[in-house]
Amino acid sequence: MSQHGKFFQLYYDLKNNMKYSIIPTKNTYDNISRYLCTSQANDSIPSTILTQWKKIYSVREFEGQILLYHGEKKVVHEEELFDIVHRAHIELTGHGGRDVLMNTLREFYGVSKRVISIYLQTCAHCELKRARMKKGIEEGPSQGKPILEKDYAERYQADLIDMQSQKDGLFSWILVVEVSDLKKH
Repeated sequence: MSQHGKFFQLYYDLKNNMKYSIIPTKNTYDNISRYLCTSQANDSIPSTILTQWKKIYSVREFEGQILLYHGEKKVVHEEELFDIVHRAHIELTGHGGRDVLMNTLREFYGVSKRVISIYLQTCAHCELKRARMKKGIEEGPSQGKPILEKDYAERYQADLIDMQSQKDGLFSWILVVEVSDLKKH
């Protein structure tokens, strides 16, 4: 199954377990924007909901498109949710983590930590990154045994941490060097 399919499978599981969803479907999104632009709506929509829509949402035109806003945040509908999160995750943050992605997507209404966590579960690159981080540096039969050496700093362990998704100016790597304790044999 593709990442898109996995994401929506997990998203709909989450949505079914929630009391209500703040991310509208494409149909609801279109109904809201049509009502706010023309004050016309389907007869099947109760007037109380129409009143709520007027209080909560506003419509703005941008490059010939009518966009729905909740305060200053652009409202995302379900059908474009994956594309927006995917673009932000890969192009804007370089496979950044949950908090980096959350800060990038602050301009959108409805993209919650749960939605971002679901997306990160489906990203194969991030899964590999997490698996490598869990393994650690030291593996194999020597794990837990002290390294015997004759002189100070004869043996050391170096770890290069990839921070490309959270660069600090020009710096995108952290080098950690650990000198083992001197144990004479």
